[in-house]
Order: sequence, then C-alpha cells, then structure tokens
Amino acid sequence: MTLISPTNEKASRLIGIYSNLDEELDDAFRFLKPALENNEAILLIIDESLDRSIIYNRMGEEWNIGAGEINDLETRGDLIIVTSSQWFQPDKGGTLDRELIQHSWDKLVTKLSRSKNGAVRAFVSTCLFFRLGIKREFLEYEYLIPPQIDYPLIVVCAYQATDLLTYLTKEEIRMLCSCHSLLSMSNHYRIIDNPPINEHILLLYDNEDERDKLAAEYINEGLKRGQLCAYASVMNPDIRTLNNTLKSRIVDFDNNIREGNLLLVKLSTHYVGALAGNLEPFNTMERELTERAKIRQDKYVRIVADCAGFLYENKHFDECVELEQWWHQKPFEGSYLCPFRNSLCDKFPYNYHKYRVFGNHDIIIDEHGSLIGCYIPRVSTSINSILHLSVA
Repeated sequence: MTLISPTNEKASRLIGIYSNLDEELDDAFRFLKPALENNEAILLIIDESLDRSIIYNRMGEEWNIGAGEINDLETRGDLIIVTSSQWFQPDKGGTLDRELIQHSWDKLVTKLSRSKNGAVRAFVSTCLFFRLGIKREFLEYEYLIPPQIDYPLIVVCAYQATDLLTYLTKEEIRMLCSCHSLLSMSNHYRIIDNPPINEHILLLYDNEDERDKLAAEYINEGLKRGQLCAYASVMNPDIRTLNNTLKSRIVDFDNNIREGNLLLVKLSTHYVGALAGNLEPFNTMERELTERAKIRQDKYVRIVADCAGFLYENKHFDECVELEQWWHQKPFEGSYLCPFRNSLCDKFPYNYHKYRVFGNHDIIIDEHGSLIGCYIPRVSTSINSILHLSVA
C-alpha cells in the first residue's frame, strides 16, 4: 500500500482488500505508522472479533513503542481505537443512521482542528456489516459519500475478499471501488488459488518458465479442490508434445489424466476456425466441458487457454478480441486463464490494440500471480468507459 500523508490535501478515501484479518492488521499498522511523524491523529476502527490486547501488542511491535507511549497517545486523543459497532452504532433492526455517523466524523475533525493535529488518518474494518446482514445499508452509506471529502482526512475502508466475493455482485464491487480514490489490494491474496466464479483472468508473462509454473499452480489448486481442469493449447495439445516443465509440475499428472480430472485440449483447429471467424469449435469445447462437469461433485471448471494469446502475437487483433469477447461471456461456471506475452504489449502495433484485449478480462496478473490491475467502470461516466486501476 502506498503510504500517503493527508496533511497537505483535504481528504482521500481508499479501499483495501485482504484475504484475512491478520493481513488487514499488517496493512493497518503500516498505513497508520507515518501519523506518528506527520502530526496526524490516528483512528483505528477494528473488527469485534479482535482482542484489544492483540492490537496493543502488535502496535507496540510494529511501531517500536512501549505500552506507556501508547497510553499517552490515547490520553491526548492522538490515538483512538474503537470497534465497528461503537463507531457506526447500528440499531437492533440493522439500520445505520447516516446523520449519526456523519456527526461522529464531524465531531472528531472539529476536536482535532482545535488541537495540534493537522489531520487524521483512519483505518476502518467493515466485516461487521456483512455478519449483521446489513451490507446494503453500509454500501449505500459508502456510495453517498463522494470520494473527496472536505476534511483533512485519509481513510482506508478495509474489506475481506471473502466478504466481497460471497455477499456482493460484480456490479456492487465495481460501484464500491469507483467511489474510492484508490484501489489497494494485499498481494498476499492469491487470485490464482481461489478465483471468483466466472473470473476471466489475463496473465502477462515475461518468462515462459514462470508462466508454466503459474499455470501449474492454478491447475494443481483446482485438482486439489476436486475441480475439472483443462489445459488448452495451440502448440502443446497432448501428452506427447506437452512441455515437460509444465507436465512435471502438475501433481500426479498421469493419474489425473487417466481419471479425467485433467483434460488436454488441442486448439490448432480452433485457431484456424477463429481466423475464419468461426468460433463453433469453442462452442463444442464448452458443451463437452459442461457435460463433464455435470457429473462431478464440484461443478467448477478451470481452464488455461493460449489461443487468444497466439492470435495477438501473430497480429490477428480483431480475431483475438472476438475470441476474448466469447470467453468474456463466461460460457461455463469456472475461471479462465489467458496467457499473453508481456514484452509485446508496449510495441507497435500491439500497444494500439492491447486495451481492447485487456478490456475483455476481469483482472490482470503478472507471472507471479500478483494483481496488476482490474477494470472498473466509473459510475460518473458511461458504462462503456473503463478505468484501469494499477495496484501497488
């Protein structure tokens, strides 16, 4: 996460997405620590499940300060630690009083403006609202506050990835992200391990060995979960010609092939069809995978497919985009990993067409599985206007 000082700016609201509360706390302490040097007050709104003693111990370790110093910060009002329910005060019916919440912020800022603090740095945990079943009320509150508030304030709203994937639609996630100034995501959250259902992933790779390593990780995780996995390739379509490096990295390769857990799909005819504008071979593949998945306990399908990447590499840009649009219709329940060579993307004419390709994916990762960006429509513009958000 980029550590920003709000002292010279009015306000910023950021969103952080994490895979567990421990990572959330790590980022909280990293984000809040500069306040000690920047003459900023600290507001830490924690999840109800966290013991305060854990917070104080971690704070002491991360900031290298003693219990006495922490107590002094709290006494002076430079450090405020409250739970989500204490700050947002939902009533028994699960309703949030927006005026009461706004009053809490106003009261805090008014108090700080009379002190020596020039700004406030806040980190807010949101888990409570999903547990209480009032995510809609909280999201409405998030949507209604503009990304830039007229306060000397910077706030990180911390979300657990599992909450977003379980309780929100993709449109709600896009709306949520678009009303924050910056999107930050913990790189510890491995999208490869547990992709959201129907996630269309673009993999930008520089090194073929790292590409194969990541593809094997993606497949192995699916096999471990009992999911149907497919490796669909133009160049390596069967056991005889499959890259030995990739083959050796897939767990129990031969047995998973025999038992039908792992499928190798030859895409050379699909490639020729795509050049002619005929995607029927892909429709046939989709039907076969769907039928195979029906008889499995886990219906989720994972597929690595390099046909679009080869079309792009060979400068068949319109055909590449048409194929990616087909994939982006999410033809079956699962996730889709499309490898593309990164070194081409900034060269002419590839750079002219890359955003057409990128825009037909949900997220973009590098060869190590780290998130590079995601595509989120700005609510203030046309739904077709796409903003690419890079993640530090």
